[in-house]
Amino acid sequence: MGQVMKYWNYPVYLPNKTYQYDWCNMPDTLLSSDSLNYEKERNAIARLLKDCADAANTVYCIAQCNSSATLIDARHALVNDFGYSNDANHRLRSSHPNDANWKNFIKTDLDNGRPVIYGSIGIFDGHWWVIDGYESNGSNDIFHFNWGWTEREYDDNWFTIDNITENPHWNSLQEAIFEIHPDLNQDYCNFTFPLTLHFDLGGIQENVPKTFTVLESVPSGNGFPTSYHTIVSGQAVEYVAHKRIVLQTGFKVEAGAHFIARIEPCESCETLQSMLFLTQNEDSTLNLYNANDTSLQKSFENLQEEERASNKFIDLFPNPNNGTFTIKTNLDEEEILSIQVYNILGQRIYKQTGISDNTIQLPHSAKGIFWVEIMTQSQPFIKKITVQ
Repeated sequence: MGQVMKYWNYPVYLPNKTYQYDWCNMPDTLLSSDSLNYEKERNAIARLLKDCADAANTVYCIAQCNSSATLIDARHALVNDFGYSNDANHRLRSSHPNDANWKNFIKTDLDNGRPVIYGSIGIFDGHWWVIDGYESNGSNDIFHFNWGWTEREYDDNWFTIDNITENPHWNSLQEAIFEIHPDLNQDYCNFTFPLTLHFDLGGIQENVPKTFTVLESVPSGNGFPTSYHTIVSGQAVEYVAHKRIVLQTGFKVEAGAHFIARIEPCESCETLQSMLFLTQNEDSTLNLYNANDTSLQKSFENLQEEERASNKFIDLFPNPNNGTFTIKTNLDEEEILSIQVYNILGQRIYKQTGISDNTIQLPHSAKGIFWVEIMTQSQPFIKKITVQ
């Protein structure tokens, strides 16, 4: 179920949650902690799979401590919880005794770019697969079954539907969910972040689109500020995108506000060779830092185009944390000049020169949202953390 949802990168927003799914940080293979994005990747995948299991009414620790859910519940979850089209339909093979018709159900979906969730219930247990391909040679059709695991008794491979495994009970009582596709054709890597949602979240953008566009004012009468494109004094707001941040004409930040916009790479969208870091100075202009350590100033009203700086990477984890966090980076130690931490009022609560230890311990009294400024030889990196 999670694999098929990842195939569609959908939904962008989950209606009954206060977060998005971070599709761009769900790689095809979760390798190891050697990856700079490992923490984000495993948390993004875990969140999706937990929500799938909850929505499908999964039961845990049955028989040999297996988990179990029905395809009927999975279909219901896809349509009613995750916004997939009501076209999705659950069918039993036993209700379609003509093998050619049953195979055509599968092949029609695959021909239209729709993977099929396929299941079989046996005497002692059952399994779900994703069928994602087929080959036909006359009347002999073979299908590619993704088992959802590796280095186990069975690997992803080609099978006939009458001989999925050597274990005969998994070849009976077969069922499937056909015509799975989003109700709306939204691409997670290309969408506009609505101001109404941003207002609901209090200025915190948890996950990242490819293009982040700050719209014009919100229509009056719906309970939202009509000029929320103005960030007022005392607010701390961060905009993050994988490729481009567009601040429309009329966007303003008042003196006393703390505003950051930055570009964060996403391999699932495309390989980006640049990052953008913007900070507000006292005159409510933007400082754009680029790789040759020069600073360009622009007014907020005139910022319409993407500007890029470098391909260097810094991440902080865990986040949120208890005041202790680790800096993960591809920078050499000597490139980092200083690390400073500020609260939302702009007061510095921590400073160190250089980086001899990647673990930072903030004062015990530190609670809330903080901004971590890491000054390097080429540019500053500014990251937001939450201390609980």
